[in-house]
Amino acid sequence: MRTREVPSGDHVPSQRHVCIRLALHPAWLRCSALEHSRYSRASRLASRAHHRPRCDNVPLTGDTSRTTRPLSAAETRSAPAGSVGRVRLCSQAGVSLLETAIAVALLLMVMTSLLPLANNAITTTEAQDQVARTVEYAQDKMEQLLALAYGDQTTNTAVFPANGAGGTGLAVGGSADPAAPAAGYIDYLDANGGYLVFGGTAAPAGWVYRRVWQITSPSANLKQITVAVRMIQTGMRGPIPQSTLVTLKSSPF
Repeated sequence: MRTREVPSGDHVPSQRHVCIRLALHPAWLRCSALEHSRYSRASRLASRAHHRPRCDNVPLTGDTSRTTRPLSAAETRSAPAGSVGRVRLCSQAGVSLLETAIAVALLLMVMTSLLPLANNAITTTEAQDQVARTVEYAQDKMEQLLALAYGDQTTNTAVFPANGAGGTGLAVGGSADPAAPAAGYIDYLDANGGYLVFGGTAAPAGWVYRRVWQITSPSANLKQITVAVRMIQTGMRGPIPQSTLVTLKSSPF
């Protein structure tokens, strides 16, 4: 530690000021707040005084629980006048290993409780997607049947494109129950909605959707068309996706 004399006209309040070189002063002083000390203008540390660590001034009273150790006699003699009795302690705030382990355990518990909800959400989303597909395929068949003439009884709509002969057209008959299809009123689709070749009512290999329709005549010059689409039994939970559409067609349209 070295000192210098300061002219009386200087604005610094004391005539003797301490110029501390960081590498030379004692360890306790490097984290000290000496209110009476000021860096001299010539000191290299004068422009960096505000960068010192944020610490707490702790009086050295009878309770020294917040201090690391009491000052030794040599440190007391080397300290500037008025500085003994207050030591600035650097913050020791942090997170212990135990606190981290508890936080991780709580996080795992919360995530475990949310897993069933995520699984249910995925299953519900998948089921809704399949229901939307059955509605789309039922609407396709309904539009195909509505495009036929009211008295058509020969167009084969079980194939794509529709054949003008060998079918049932809009003849009264068929079934609206996918589990009990009627020949001539049924077709099968693959996973992408493509037509599959089959004979009678036997299901072909690779089918995913079974589509059936029924034609009834509730009154004269009026036909009711019912189309039902059902997805093949899969391992997904919940009811099997199925959609049914009903519409009326009048004569001569």
